[in-house]
Parts: sequence; structure tokens; C-alpha cells
Amino acid sequence: MSTGSTANLIRMQILEASVSKFCFYRTLACTKEVFFISDEYLIMLNCAHT
Repeated sequence: MSTGSTANLIRMQILEASVSKFCFYRTLACTKEVFFISDEYLIMLNCAHT
């Protein structure tokens, strides 16, 4: 596995942990896959949360 892939995997795990909490508190209808479409979408969610 390349260094980039390893770093990305760790990053995705961190995002998944954050998104899971966001998902749990914001709506019952969301799926984690949706949040990984793009960094921009994740940023949008962070803005909506605050």
C-alpha cells in the first residue's frame, strides 16, 4: 500500500467518526456514503451544523 493510500485511509476513518456523530444528531435518514462525495460537501455540512 502506498503512503498516500494509507494517509487517505486514516483520514477517511477520522471523517467517518466525525460524520457518524453529525449523522446521528442531525437526521435519521442520512447515510455515511453521502458525506464522502467530496470535501466541499463535508464543509457544507460543517457550516450547516454550526
